[in-house]
This record gives sequence, C-alpha cells and structure tokens, in this order.
Amino acid sequence: MRSILFSLLLLPVLAVAQRSLPDRPHTILWKVSHRSLPGSSYVLGTNHAYPGTFLDTMQYVSKLIHEAECIVVEGKEELKNAGLPSLEARKKSFKELFSPADYRLVDDYFSRRQEGLLGMMDSAGLPVHMLAEAIFAMQQAEGGGTYQGQDGSVDTYVRKAGQIKGVPVVLLDSGFAIRDGARAQGGSDEQWAATVVNIIKDLHSSETYGKLLSEKEYARMEIDYMFKKPLPEEVGSDLQHLVIERNRYWMPRLLKALKEKRCFVAVGLGHLQYKSSLLLSLRENGFRVEPVRLR
Repeated sequence: MRSILFSLLLLPVLAVAQRSLPDRPHTILWKVSHRSLPGSSYVLGTNHAYPGTFLDTMQYVSKLIHEAECIVVEGKEELKNAGLPSLEARKKSFKELFSPADYRLVDDYFSRRQEGLLGMMDSAGLPVHMLAEAIFAMQQAEGGGTYQGQDGSVDTYVRKAGQIKGVPVVLLDSGFAIRDGARAQGGSDEQWAATVVNIIKDLHSSETYGKLLSEKEYARMEIDYMFKKPLPEEVGSDLQHLVIERNRYWMPRLLKALKEKRCFVAVGLGHLQYKSSLLLSLRENGFRVEPVRLR
C-alpha cells in the first residue's frame, strides 16, 4: 500500500518531466541543464541572414555569450564564416553572374559608396554571398540605431565573441563531408546573385533595413518548431543530408562540449525544428530543455 501511494505521489513529477516541448514558445533561445552538471548551457537558433548586431538588441543573450566557458557553432576550420555550407572560389565573374541590367544596379549601389568598389571585390575573388553581407553591413552603418556595426552574421558574431574572449570554440562540422548536391541548399552563386539584386531592389522601394528585419517572423520570434512533424523532405534528399545527417553527426560533439563546460550554442534554427531537433535529442540524452522568453 505504501509503495502504491509513493508511486501516485510521483505521477505529477513524472508528468512534468515528460511534458512535450512547446511548438510555439515565442523564443529562439533555450536553456539546457543536466542534474549531474553544474550550471546551465544555452542553445540559440540562428538565422544566417541576420547580422550579429541583432543580438545587441537582446542584452540577456549578449550576457550569456560573454559568460559562457565554451562556444559551439556550425562550420569547420577551413570555412571563413560559420553557418555557410560552402565558400568555394567563384567560377564566374560578377559580370557573368548578373545580367547587364542587374550588374548596373549592383554596381551603382556600391559605386555610390566607393567608386569602382564592385570591380575591386570581383578582382579579389570575393564570394558572391558576401555581397549580401556587405550590403547589410553598409545599411547598418548608414542607418544608425540598434543595428549599427559590421559584425557579420549572428553565427559569426557568436564565434568571434568566443575567439576574442579566448574560450574554446567547437566547430560542429569539423570532419563532416557535405556532398556536392547539398551545397546548392546553402545558395549557389546564381541564387546568391538573385538575392543580392532583390535586396537592392527592396531598398530602392523604400523598405528600410530596420523594417526588413522587424517584420520578419524570426525577429518577432514567432517560430513554429513543429517538434511532432518530420522534416518535409524525402529521405536521402539534400536537405535531409544538410539537416538530419548533420544533426546526427553533431550530437556526440555537442554532448561532449556540454558535459565539459557551460556552453553557448548557436546553430541554424532548422536544426532545432521537427522530430530531428537537436533539442529533442538532448532530452533523450537526459538533459532538461526549457524555452527562455526574451520579449
């Protein structure tokens, strides 16, 4: 009888421990802890298109980054920018990648800031996706306000913070081979060229950089994590390779880092969504995972 009563008393505790993660927690930040480990780590879902200065609008996140004993991000040593699958040399010049009209549009944007700048970047072999980053940085610097600065993407911002502080930086992709077909998911040169043109056209239509950021669901943190749904891609597809296979590869490295130090983890938001979520895998490995409301 006593054992039955004891079991009944445990039911509410077990129910709380096994409660499903909320699909719409209105946050991009998660707290991760384990009963056998001192302190907590944090996992941030990033949007690779957002500038690092976006994090300056959230003092609590900046505080966590600078207090962390270890930084964990996507990427591998040979990549110059965390979160991008490939930074291979361009096979075409900018004049070949853009149509004549689009080249004039892009050239005009950069020439108004420095004469001949686009040509110089072309001669230097600058990857085309970095034109988009250059535009974001210029809009930040010219627009002022909370997005001022040139700190690259959110991922790069977090990685640099760890390097400046001198704490270990774990690169989750080290040793992982991204197959050729999957590289286009990160953006082919042609896709990035089209993106650059669209960004400039948006700016010309008076859609300011601040408005561009604030109106997106990422900035509003209206994220649907869809924890009970599978990734909507066929098994063996390139997207499955980029998300599910990478998640599986990352987990041992992530677990090792979390067990050794208090970490701040920054990975693309897609790696935290669906049944393949890193957050769900952490729970399966005994970690307590909790959403942290930022606004």
